[in-house]
Amino acid sequence: MSTAATRGKEIMPIPELTASLADMIGPKFVAYATSEKTPEVIESWITGSSTPSLQTQERLRLTYKVSKIVHDKFGTRDMVQAWLQGKNPDLNDNAAVVMIRTEENPARLEAELTAAAELFAAK
Repeated sequence: MSTAATRGKEIMPIPELTASLADMIGPKFVAYATSEKTPEVIESWITGSSTPSLQTQERLRLTYKVSKIVHDKFGTRDMVQAWLQGKNPDLNDNAAVVMIRTEENPARLEAELTAAAELFAAK
């Protein structure tokens, strides 16, 4: 599966994806993952009054994908945030959210981050 977060085989629209992600990890955390300065921008994506760049959409989709893996297992915002921001031995002690935020081409991280999230969820 590519970073295009899906419902079935349909690609989830950015407003819906952003709202779901904000529910899972909080708007401030979404803003951090996407390199936005304020969570108000996240609200504008949810309402559809603005649209993030394609690179930012990739960051959103990747963050959603790996967050959902952890959330589906543990069910709490705190656990997902902890996994995203903690030093991860499966990612060479890097934090997943920092990797997503700083990678020029977030799609390159998909396999590595997905594997790390799945390993964590399997514990």
